[in-house]
Amino acid sequence: SGIAGLRLGQGRREDALGAYKRLVEVAPHDPAALVSVTQVLVDMGRLDEAVEQAEAALAVLPETDHRWRASAHRMLMRFALARRDEATARAEAKRAEDTDPEMPLTDYVEGLIAHRDGRFAEALPHFEASLRRSQGRTFQMPDVRYYLADTLARLNRYAEAERLFREELRYFPASARSRAGLAMLYQAQGRPREAEAEIEQMLRTTPNPESFKLAEQLWTMFGEPERAAAVRVRARQAGTSR
Repeated sequence: SGIAGLRLGQGRREDALGAYKRLVEVAPHDPAALVSVTQVLVDMGRLDEAVEQAEAALAVLPETDHRWRASAHRMLMRFALARRDEATARAEAKRAEDTDPEMPLTDYVEGLIAHRDGRFAEALPHFEASLRRSQGRTFQMPDVRYYLADTLARLNRYAEAERLFREELRYFPASARSRAGLAMLYQAQGRPREAEAEIEQMLRTTPNPESFKLAEQLWTMFGEPERAAAVRVRARQAGTSR
């Protein structure tokens, strides 16, 4: 699992997925491996495989394994959201929270739905409540701070947003979208050098196709087509272009 985690931290999702699958073959009841395969599949957009894996994990995980069963329900929540099935997403969030009360997904899912629909003022208290309730966890829940930071940025509360993007990166250094969020935040504040630094840091930390695509989109958004083209060249040279 250490090798898989290292590769995932480097943004090498295909390699990480292969390593986790091999671990599942060796230890088919290892909860970390079972749920980690699901997590990587969701992140890669392979949602049909992800839901099958999550359901398989729930079939073998003991009822007493609250943390990992809750994590599997969280994956099913994400899958339902991707399909815009809000009823199932809410149901899976409740199942996860009933299993592990320290995983505050009922507020989180309401925040995600409102955020997706552009209702940022409505999303804000849900993300705040989710973060407040999850801060005592030994294992922090990914993306809560990212979505709260993004929501605050969209409400022009830049200083608070910057702090939370930084917190997300402290817990999850491979969060490319948190780097991208910081770059957009700095650009909006007229801090282009800091925006550029975040883009470069993202490409150094997670030099994968998603990061190069994000960097290209950011430079295009910033009105810098030549720099966007340069990122495409770097992606080809790095062998990451899709």
